[in-house]
Amino acid sequence: MKPCFLFNTLWLVCYIIWLSACNLVTYQPTETISQIEPQTGYRLSTAMEQALQKENLLIVTFSGGGSRAASLGYGVLEQFKNTPVRPTEKGDTLLDNIDVVYGVSGGAVLAGYFLWKGGMLFPNLMSVF
Repeated sequence: MKPCFLFNTLWLVCYIIWLSACNLVTYQPTETISQIEPQTGYRLSTAMEQALQKENLLIVTFSGGGSRAASLGYGVLEQFKNTPVRPTEKGDTLLDNIDVVYGVSGGAVLAGYFLWKGGMLFPNLMSVF
């Protein structure tokens, strides 16, 4: 046997095994939600009810676009942190007074990290993103 034929045969066998792995995934339907509890969880209606008790409602949205969008949103949040407002029960900067955060694509990464870390995202976001 020629070495080239052996190599091609081995490559073909590996390729077929790799392709067959695509067939191993099976459809598993998720369970249907039978009951919704509006008072629990992070819901817009809850945030809106709480915001009605205050003077201002601050909604921040971060657009998609990958790391550039996340960088732009990061700059906006930095400016919010440096922008003082009249002190409220939440704090004395715009960043402290954000009520609702939305994000899409790269902006969702930043929004999720902001919801997880809050104002503590600034020292370490650039090192992990």
